[in-house]
Amino acid sequence: MIDCSLCKKHCCGDIKNLRPVLLPEEVEDFSKEDREFKYGLWLLKQKKGKCIYRGKDGCEIYDKRPFECRLYPYIFDFGDPYLVVLDDRFCKQYEDFDDEEIVDSAKYIAERLPDEWKKRHKKAPINGD
Repeated sequence: MIDCSLCKKHCCGDIKNLRPVLLPEEVEDFSKEDREFKYGLWLLKQKKGKCIYRGKDGCEIYDKRPFECRLYPYIFDFGDPYLVVLDDRFCKQYEDFDDEEIVDSAKYIAERLPDEWKKRHKKAPINGD
């Protein structure tokens, strides 16, 4: 995965309304003031279109950031009927990924998704399957 500690912008602030989805086991790690239940999912709140944990020096909770943040440049898209994992090709480090690494990462993500998410969405095909 990508080390985002030196980057201070794109995913956590430059894309308005891009908000990490919290896994069920992560919900209690964040205060009620910092999260909200929307679209059937727990999301981190934003302030002025940016992650509430984004500070002037980057992520203020980098070592404890949610699973979805750790997976960046991969992003969940909860469209119907599929739960799709997209790749954000605007990430400056993305070009260092090769196709095999991208497919392996998608499989890694799919294996770790909560069962309740898998039940609500059909399995979308992953290249290489």
